[in-house]
Amino acid sequence: MYNGIEKLKSFSSTKEINESILSYIPVSKKDIETKGVYIFGVGKLGQRIFDFLSSKEIKILGFIDNNQERQKTKFNNLPVLSPDAVDKEALVYIASATYFNPIYKQLLGLGFTKLFSHQQAGILFLNETSFPIEMYQENLTDDLFANKDKYLQIFDLLEDDESKRVFDSLISFRLTLNQKYIDAVYTKIEKEYFDSSVIELGENEVYIDAGGFDGDSAENFIKFVNNKYKSVHIFEPDLALLNKAKVRLKEFDRITYNPIGIYDKKTTLYFDVTGGLDGIISNQGTVKIDTISIDEYKDVQPTYIKFDIEGVEIEALNGAKNTIKTSKPKLAIASYHYPKHLWEIPLLVKSINPSYKIKLRHYTDSVFDSIFYFI
Repeated sequence: MYNGIEKLKSFSSTKEINESILSYIPVSKKDIETKGVYIFGVGKLGQRIFDFLSSKEIKILGFIDNNQERQKTKFNNLPVLSPDAVDKEALVYIASATYFNPIYKQLLGLGFTKLFSHQQAGILFLNETSFPIEMYQENLTDDLFANKDKYLQIFDLLEDDESKRVFDSLISFRLTLNQKYIDAVYTKIEKEYFDSSVIELGENEVYIDAGGFDGDSAENFIKFVNNKYKSVHIFEPDLALLNKAKVRLKEFDRITYNPIGIYDKKTTLYFDVTGGLDGIISNQGTVKIDTISIDEYKDVQPTYIKFDIEGVEIEALNGAKNTIKTSKPKLAIASYHYPKHLWEIPLLVKSINPSYKIKLRHYTDSVFDSIFYFI
Protein backbone atom coordinates (compact mmCIF):
# COMPACT_ATOMS: atom_id res chain seq x y z
CA MET A 1 0.00 0.00 0.00
CA TYR A 2 1.47 3.33 -1.04
CA ASN A 3 0.02 5.64 1.59
CA GLY A 4 1.52 8.88 0.28
CA ILE A 5 0.14 8.36 -3.21
CA GLU A 6 -3.28 7.39 -1.90
CA LYS A 7 -3.35 10.38 0.43
CA LEU A 8 -2.37 12.74 -2.39
CA LYS A 9 -5.25 11.39 -4.48
CA SER A 10 -7.69 12.18 -1.67
CA PHE A 11 -7.07 15.92 -1.40
CA SER A 12 -9.48 18.23 -3.20
CA SER A 13 -7.64 21.53 -2.63
CA THR A 14 -4.36 23.08 -1.58
CA LYS A 15 -6.14 24.38 1.50
CA GLU A 16 -6.88 20.81 2.60
CA ILE A 17 -3.21 19.91 2.25
CA ASN A 18 -2.13 22.93 4.31
CA GLU A 19 -4.67 22.16 7.03
CA SER A 20 -3.52 18.56 7.12
CA ILE A 21 0.12 19.60 7.56
CA LEU A 22 -0.84 22.00 10.36
CA SER A 23 -2.35 19.09 12.28
CA TYR A 24 1.10 17.44 12.42
CA ILE A 25 3.01 20.50 13.69
CA PRO A 26 3.48 20.45 17.49
CA VAL A 27 3.22 24.25 17.88
CA SER A 28 0.76 26.85 16.62
CA LYS A 29 1.27 30.31 15.20
CA LYS A 30 -0.55 31.67 18.26
CA ASP A 31 1.93 29.88 20.55
CA ILE A 32 4.82 31.47 18.70
CA GLU A 33 3.27 34.93 18.82
CA THR A 34 2.40 34.79 22.52
CA LYS A 35 5.22 32.76 24.05
CA GLY A 36 8.20 33.66 21.89
CA VAL A 37 10.82 31.25 20.56
CA TYR A 38 14.42 30.21 20.72
CA ILE A 39 16.24 29.86 17.42
CA PHE A 40 18.62 26.91 17.14
CA GLY A 41 21.44 27.96 14.83
CA VAL A 42 23.39 31.19 14.32
CA GLY A 43 24.10 30.87 10.60
CA LYS A 44 22.60 32.63 7.59
CA LEU A 45 19.22 30.99 8.01
CA GLY A 46 19.16 31.83 11.72
CA GLN A 47 19.75 35.48 10.81
CA ARG A 48 16.98 35.48 8.22
CA ILE A 49 14.56 33.92 10.70
CA PHE A 50 15.53 36.47 13.34
CA ASP A 51 14.89 39.31 10.90
CA PHE A 52 11.48 37.92 9.94
CA LEU A 53 10.25 37.19 13.46
CA SER A 54 11.49 40.57 14.64
CA SER A 55 9.56 42.28 11.84
CA LYS A 56 6.42 40.59 13.18
CA GLU A 57 7.23 41.71 16.73
CA ILE A 58 7.58 38.10 17.83
CA LYS A 59 9.86 37.75 20.84
CA ILE A 60 13.11 35.88 20.27
CA LEU A 61 14.23 34.61 23.67
CA GLY A 62 17.71 33.68 22.55
CA PHE A 63 19.76 31.46 20.30
CA ILE A 64 20.86 27.87 20.85
CA ASP A 65 23.98 26.30 19.39
CA ASN A 66 26.11 23.23 20.14
CA ASN A 67 29.37 25.10 19.47
CA GLN A 68 30.92 25.89 22.86
CA GLU A 69 32.82 28.86 21.50
CA ARG A 70 29.63 30.41 20.16
CA GLN A 71 28.00 29.84 23.53
CA LYS A 72 30.40 32.43 24.95
CA THR A 73 29.07 35.09 22.57
CA LYS A 74 25.92 36.92 21.60
CA PHE A 75 24.07 36.94 18.26
CA ASN A 76 21.90 39.93 17.44
CA ASN A 77 22.55 41.04 21.03
CA LEU A 78 20.93 37.89 22.38
CA PRO A 79 22.69 35.13 24.31
CA VAL A 80 23.83 31.98 22.51
CA LEU A 81 23.04 29.12 24.86
CA SER A 82 23.75 25.44 25.24
CA PRO A 83 20.62 23.27 24.83
CA ASP A 84 21.06 22.23 28.46
CA ALA A 85 20.58 25.85 29.56
CA VAL A 86 17.13 26.21 27.96
CA ASP A 87 13.76 25.38 29.53
CA LYS A 88 12.53 22.12 28.01
CA GLU A 89 9.04 23.62 27.60
CA ALA A 90 10.39 26.32 25.28
CA LEU A 91 9.40 26.58 21.62
CA VAL A 92 12.48 25.95 19.47
CA TYR A 93 12.73 26.93 15.79
CA ILE A 94 15.42 24.69 14.27
CA ALA A 95 17.17 26.93 11.74
CA SER A 96 18.76 24.24 9.63
CA ALA A 97 17.63 22.05 6.78
CA THR A 98 20.80 20.01 6.32
CA TYR A 99 21.17 19.19 10.02
CA PHE A 100 17.55 19.35 11.11
CA ASN A 101 17.27 15.62 11.87
CA PRO A 102 20.28 15.23 14.21
CA ILE A 103 19.37 18.47 16.00
CA TYR A 104 15.75 17.36 16.29
CA LYS A 105 16.73 13.97 17.71
CA GLN A 106 19.22 15.56 20.10
CA LEU A 107 16.61 17.96 21.48
CA LEU A 108 13.97 15.23 21.74
CA GLY A 109 16.47 13.20 23.73
CA LEU A 110 16.94 16.11 26.11
CA GLY A 111 13.20 16.35 26.72
CA PHE A 112 12.15 19.13 24.33
CA THR A 113 8.80 18.57 22.60
CA LYS A 114 7.84 21.92 21.05
CA LEU A 115 10.22 21.74 18.10
CA PHE A 116 9.55 22.85 14.56
CA SER A 117 11.42 23.09 11.27
CA HIS A 118 11.80 25.91 8.77
CA GLN A 119 9.51 24.05 6.39
CA GLN A 120 6.84 23.73 9.07
CA ALA A 121 7.21 27.43 9.84
CA GLY A 122 6.54 28.08 6.17
CA ILE A 123 3.08 26.54 6.64
CA LEU A 124 2.49 28.32 9.95
CA PHE A 125 3.30 31.66 8.31
CA LEU A 126 1.92 30.74 4.90
CA ASN A 127 0.31 34.10 4.16
CA GLU A 128 3.27 36.21 5.30
CA THR A 129 4.88 37.55 2.13
CA SER A 130 8.10 38.41 3.97
CA PHE A 131 8.66 34.87 5.26
CA PRO A 132 12.14 33.72 4.11
CA ILE A 133 11.18 30.90 1.74
CA GLU A 134 14.00 28.64 0.52
CA MET A 135 13.78 27.28 -3.00
CA TYR A 136 13.16 23.72 -1.77
CA GLN A 137 9.98 25.08 -0.12
CA GLU A 138 8.78 27.16 -3.05
CA ASN A 139 5.04 26.64 -3.71
CA LEU A 140 5.29 23.23 -2.05
CA THR A 141 1.63 22.56 -1.36
CA ASP A 142 0.31 24.51 -4.36
CA ASP A 143 2.50 22.36 -6.57
CA LEU A 144 1.38 19.10 -4.95
CA PHE A 145 -2.26 19.83 -5.67
CA ALA A 146 -1.95 21.62 -9.02
CA ASN A 147 0.30 18.90 -10.43
CA LYS A 148 -1.23 15.92 -8.68
CA ASP A 149 -1.69 14.07 -11.99
CA LYS A 150 1.96 14.58 -12.91
CA TYR A 151 3.13 13.15 -9.58
CA LEU A 152 0.89 10.13 -10.11
CA GLN A 153 2.26 9.77 -13.65
CA ILE A 154 5.85 9.73 -12.39
CA PHE A 155 4.98 7.10 -9.78
CA ASP A 156 3.68 4.83 -12.55
CA LEU A 157 6.81 5.41 -14.65
CA LEU A 158 9.25 4.27 -11.97
CA GLU A 159 11.08 1.09 -12.84
CA ASP A 160 11.45 -0.77 -9.54
CA ASP A 161 9.67 -1.27 -6.22
CA GLU A 162 12.34 0.57 -4.23
CA SER A 163 11.96 3.64 -6.41
CA LYS A 164 8.21 3.57 -5.84
CA ARG A 165 8.75 3.21 -2.09
CA VAL A 166 11.14 6.16 -2.03
CA PHE A 167 8.81 8.31 -4.15
CA ASP A 168 5.81 7.42 -1.97
CA SER A 169 7.71 8.35 1.20
CA LEU A 170 8.84 11.66 -0.29
CA ILE A 171 5.20 12.44 -1.09
CA SER A 172 4.20 11.43 2.45
CA PHE A 173 6.86 13.76 3.82
CA ARG A 174 5.63 16.66 1.71
CA LEU A 175 2.05 16.04 2.85
CA THR A 176 2.96 15.96 6.55
CA LEU A 177 6.48 17.42 6.95
CA ASN A 178 7.04 14.51 9.32
CA GLN A 179 10.68 13.49 9.46
CA LYS A 180 9.88 9.79 9.86
CA TYR A 181 9.14 9.48 6.15
CA ILE A 182 12.63 10.64 5.23
CA ASP A 183 14.15 8.36 7.85
CA ALA A 184 12.35 5.40 6.30
CA VAL A 185 14.01 5.64 2.88
CA TYR A 186 17.31 7.49 2.90
CA THR A 187 20.52 5.62 2.24
CA LYS A 188 24.22 6.38 2.64
CA ILE A 189 25.44 9.57 1.02
CA GLU A 190 28.57 7.71 -0.10
CA LYS A 191 26.44 5.87 -2.66
CA GLU A 192 25.09 9.03 -4.28
CA TYR A 193 25.44 8.96 -8.11
CA PHE A 194 27.33 5.65 -7.88
CA ASP A 195 24.81 3.30 -6.35
CA SER A 196 25.46 -0.27 -7.44
CA SER A 197 21.84 -1.18 -6.70
CA VAL A 198 20.79 1.28 -9.39
CA ILE A 199 23.46 1.82 -12.01
CA GLU A 200 26.23 -0.12 -13.73
CA LEU A 201 29.26 1.57 -15.28
CA GLY A 202 31.83 0.07 -17.64
CA GLU A 203 35.54 0.57 -18.22
CA ASN A 204 35.31 3.21 -20.95
CA GLU A 205 32.94 5.74 -19.48
CA VAL A 206 33.10 9.42 -20.40
CA TYR A 207 31.84 11.08 -17.24
CA ILE A 208 30.58 14.65 -17.13
CA ASP A 209 30.42 16.02 -13.60
CA ALA A 210 28.22 19.13 -13.74
CA GLY A 211 28.44 20.72 -10.32
CA GLY A 212 31.87 19.28 -9.62
CA PHE A 213 32.36 20.98 -6.23
CA ASP A 214 35.77 19.98 -4.82
CA GLY A 215 36.12 16.82 -6.90
CA ASP A 216 34.41 14.50 -4.44
CA SER A 217 31.99 13.03 -6.98
CA ALA A 218 34.70 12.63 -9.60
CA GLU A 219 36.83 10.79 -7.06
CA ASN A 220 33.91 8.51 -6.20
CA PHE A 221 33.37 7.85 -9.90
CA ILE A 222 37.01 6.84 -10.34
CA LYS A 223 36.80 4.49 -7.36
CA PHE A 224 33.50 3.04 -8.60
CA VAL A 225 35.02 2.08 -11.96
CA ASN A 226 38.32 0.92 -10.38
CA ASN A 227 40.29 3.66 -12.15
CA LYS A 228 39.21 2.32 -15.54
CA TYR A 229 37.59 5.11 -17.54
CA LYS A 230 38.06 7.01 -20.76
CA SER A 231 37.81 10.57 -19.41
CA VAL A 232 36.31 12.82 -16.73
CA HIS A 233 35.05 16.35 -17.39
CA ILE A 234 34.41 18.54 -14.36
CA PHE A 235 32.38 21.75 -14.57
CA GLU A 236 32.67 24.05 -11.53
CA PRO A 237 32.45 27.85 -11.80
CA ASP A 238 33.70 28.45 -8.24
CA LEU A 239 37.43 28.69 -8.97
CA ALA A 240 38.49 28.04 -5.38
CA LEU A 241 36.52 24.78 -5.38
CA LEU A 242 37.88 23.82 -8.79
CA ASN A 243 41.41 24.30 -7.50
CA LYS A 244 40.58 22.03 -4.56
CA ALA A 245 39.40 19.44 -7.07
CA LYS A 246 42.71 19.66 -8.92
CA VAL A 247 44.58 19.00 -5.69
CA ARG A 248 42.24 16.21 -4.68
CA LEU A 249 42.54 14.45 -8.04
CA LYS A 250 46.19 15.19 -8.78
CA GLU A 251 47.10 11.49 -8.88
CA PHE A 252 44.62 10.78 -11.67
CA ASP A 253 44.85 11.56 -15.36
CA ARG A 254 42.39 12.03 -18.22
CA ILE A 255 40.55 14.75 -16.28
CA THR A 256 39.49 18.06 -17.83
CA TYR A 257 38.75 20.94 -15.46
CA ASN A 258 36.24 23.46 -16.82
CA PRO A 259 35.90 26.72 -14.79
CA ILE A 260 32.43 27.37 -16.20
CA GLY A 261 28.82 26.45 -15.50
CA ILE A 262 26.48 24.13 -17.35
CA TYR A 263 23.35 25.83 -18.68
CA ASP A 264 21.12 25.73 -21.77
CA LYS A 265 23.52 27.82 -23.88
CA LYS A 266 26.77 29.71 -24.00
CA THR A 267 26.24 32.93 -22.08
CA THR A 268 27.44 34.97 -19.12
CA LEU A 269 25.49 34.91 -15.86
CA TYR A 270 25.84 36.06 -12.28
CA PHE A 271 26.91 33.41 -9.79
CA ASP A 272 26.79 33.55 -6.00
CA VAL A 273 30.11 32.18 -4.76
CA THR A 274 29.70 30.68 -1.28
CA GLY A 275 32.67 28.34 -1.10
CA GLY A 276 30.25 25.55 -0.26
CA LEU A 277 27.68 23.27 -1.83
CA ASP A 278 25.17 26.08 -2.32
CA GLY A 279 26.92 28.23 -4.94
CA ILE A 280 24.16 29.20 -7.33
CA ILE A 281 23.38 31.04 -10.54
CA SER A 282 21.49 34.10 -9.33
CA ASN A 283 20.66 37.67 -10.27
CA GLN A 284 22.15 38.59 -6.89
CA GLY A 285 25.37 36.72 -7.66
CA THR A 286 28.73 38.12 -6.61
CA VAL A 287 30.66 37.25 -9.77
CA LYS A 288 30.06 36.74 -13.48
CA ILE A 289 30.64 33.30 -14.95
CA ASP A 290 30.65 31.80 -18.43
CA THR A 291 28.34 28.90 -19.19
CA ILE A 292 28.03 26.27 -21.89
CA SER A 293 25.49 23.61 -22.77
CA ILE A 294 26.24 19.90 -23.00
CA ASP A 295 25.34 19.95 -26.68
CA GLU A 296 27.86 22.74 -27.28
CA TYR A 297 30.65 20.87 -25.48
CA LYS A 298 31.92 19.21 -28.63
CA ASP A 299 35.10 17.63 -27.28
CA VAL A 300 33.48 14.38 -26.13
CA GLN A 301 30.47 12.13 -26.36
CA PRO A 302 29.46 11.52 -22.73
CA THR A 303 28.29 8.14 -21.51
CA TYR A 304 27.36 9.25 -17.99
CA ILE A 305 26.25 12.74 -16.90
CA LYS A 306 25.64 13.95 -13.37
CA PHE A 307 23.66 17.18 -12.91
CA ASP A 308 23.65 18.68 -9.42
CA ILE A 309 23.70 22.39 -10.20
CA GLU A 310 21.59 24.08 -7.56
CA GLY A 311 18.28 24.45 -9.33
CA VAL A 312 19.20 24.94 -13.00
CA GLU A 313 18.88 21.25 -13.88
CA ILE A 314 15.97 21.98 -16.23
CA GLU A 315 18.05 24.50 -18.16
CA ALA A 316 20.92 22.04 -18.32
CA LEU A 317 18.65 19.32 -19.67
CA ASN A 318 17.29 21.67 -22.32
CA GLY A 319 20.88 22.31 -23.35
CA ALA A 320 21.55 18.58 -23.63
CA LYS A 321 18.55 17.56 -25.74
CA ASN A 322 20.52 16.52 -28.79
CA THR A 323 22.99 14.48 -26.73
CA ILE A 324 20.21 12.78 -24.77
CA LYS A 325 18.20 12.07 -27.92
CA THR A 326 21.02 10.68 -30.06
CA SER A 327 23.54 9.20 -27.60
CA LYS A 328 21.35 8.31 -24.60
CA PRO A 329 24.00 8.73 -21.90
CA LYS A 330 23.16 7.44 -18.45
CA LEU A 331 21.96 10.33 -16.28
CA ALA A 332 21.94 11.08 -12.55
CA ILE A 333 20.00 14.26 -11.81
CA ALA A 334 19.43 16.04 -8.51
CA SER A 335 15.69 16.59 -8.18
CA TYR A 336 15.22 18.30 -4.84
CA HIS A 337 16.15 21.95 -5.33
CA TYR A 338 12.57 22.91 -6.23
CA PRO A 339 9.50 20.86 -5.26
CA LYS A 340 8.33 20.71 -8.90
CA HIS A 341 11.57 19.04 -10.00
CA LEU A 342 10.29 15.73 -8.61
CA TRP A 343 7.91 15.54 -11.56
CA GLU A 344 9.31 18.12 -13.98
CA ILE A 345 12.72 16.53 -14.46
CA PRO A 346 11.59 12.96 -15.27
CA LEU A 347 8.85 14.17 -17.59
CA LEU A 348 11.33 16.35 -19.47
CA VAL A 349 13.86 13.54 -19.88
CA LYS A 350 11.17 11.12 -21.07
CA SER A 351 9.90 13.70 -23.56
CA ILE A 352 13.41 13.98 -25.02
CA ASN A 353 14.09 10.25 -25.10
CA PRO A 354 11.19 7.95 -24.15
CA SER A 355 13.41 4.85 -24.03
CA TYR A 356 14.92 5.69 -20.63
CA LYS A 357 14.08 3.62 -17.57
CA ILE A 358 13.74 5.69 -14.38
CA LYS A 359 14.89 4.93 -10.84
CA LEU A 360 14.90 7.12 -7.74
CA ARG A 361 16.91 7.12 -4.51
CA HIS A 362 17.30 9.53 -1.58
CA TYR A 363 20.70 9.95 0.09
CA THR A 364 20.40 12.13 3.19
CA ASP A 365 18.25 12.36 6.30
CA SER A 366 17.17 15.85 5.22
CA VAL A 367 15.06 17.26 2.40
CA PHE A 368 18.11 17.19 0.12
CA ASP A 369 19.61 14.66 -2.28
CA SER A 370 16.76 12.97 -4.07
CA ILE A 371 18.41 11.65 -7.24
CA PHE A 372 16.70 10.36 -10.38
CA TYR A 373 18.65 7.91 -12.50
CA PHE A 374 17.87 7.51 -16.19
CA ILE A 375 19.26 4.30 -17.66
